[in-house]
Amino acid sequence: RIANKTPIRTYSNGDGQLFSCSLIDETSEIRATGFGNDCNRLEPILIIYYITQAQIKYANKQFNTLNNEFEMTFNNDTIIEPCLDNIPSIPMQRLHFISINQIQDIETNSFIGFLKNLSNSLYKQNKDYTKRDILILDRTGQIPVTLWYRIVRKNSNKTKGKLSIENIFQAENFQPSATRAVIMLKGVCVKDFNGDRTLSVLASTQLQIDPDLPIAHELRKWYLEEGM
Repeated sequence: RIANKTPIRTYSNGDGQLFSCSLIDETSEIRATGFGNDCNRLEPILIIYYITQAQIKYANKQFNTLNNEFEMTFNNDTIIEPCLDNIPSIPMQRLHFISINQIQDIETNSFIGFLKNLSNSLYKQNKDYTKRDILILDRTGQIPVTLWYRIVRKNSNKTKGKLSIENIFQAENFQPSATRAVIMLKGVCVKDFNGDRTLSVLASTQLQIDPDLPIAHELRKWYLEEGM
């Protein structure tokens, strides 16, 4: 089952393209990536499928946040066949929640927090990126999270000089009215800044606002009754 799939995007240093997705079965979760022409061939059809003849390799943890030692790469020989039967034993997504104070001891995982503060402005990081910072909290602490907004520069002969906008994680549309929302994040990048842990979204990060989950309802109840 496809749990998460990124849009097709171009390399930052060339005209190539790629997309990635998270695949789930009854036992685990693995990341798969397609490049070049395989993006247009494979990306539109992925829901629940049998996949054969993909390359298996050790996961590149610089880009892969899943809890799996391996990852897959699609190629010209990869065969993707639709699974027409519903398989209830395959979950819709695989989540393992941690509290904010556990982030000091972990690289990446799923976690959930209450949105306490949202910057009112977009900060220009460089000529291609801007960002927006939010602050989330739970019973154990609080931590800043950076959302990104990207300007994609087209460098091919036909599109040279043109710009397109890639709103990676709703940095522009994440409005102050979203405060007091419950935020669920999976697969964020954990960083150190001046000795403190911070979080930053990736293109593969899953973000949900006010998910319909028991842990989210419990967190909202705690915040309204006892929140910091």
